[in-house]
Amino acid sequence: MDSTAIASLMAAGCRCRAQIAAIDAAKSKGEHYIDHVQLVSLTPVRDSSTEFSVLVEYNAAHGGLVDSHGRPVTTSKPRKGVKRLFRVGLHGNQWLIDDIGSA
Repeated sequence: MDSTAIASLMAAGCRCRAQIAAIDAAKSKGEHYIDHVQLVSLTPVRDSSTEFSVLVEYNAAHGGLVDSHGRPVTTSKPRKGVKRLFRVGLHGNQWLIDDIGSA
């Protein structure tokens, strides 16, 4: 997985950028993530003229990290009704994720 596209959605100071480092580290070892989610809902709220929040609910299938032969390195159990709060801010002329937290 190329992390460039997902990184372009995140502000430089977002703690969520740790996931980019994890993706790149896995890729350097020939590993990749096999996570799949089903989006349940998106609920946006305008916080100000330069900020908004989005409550995201999703169901996560069995996932994890596999090596180049498809053998599990890590695993995650399926979960339903996972909620995350995305905080998004205007940075110049781009809307970028500033934070992702549990809801």
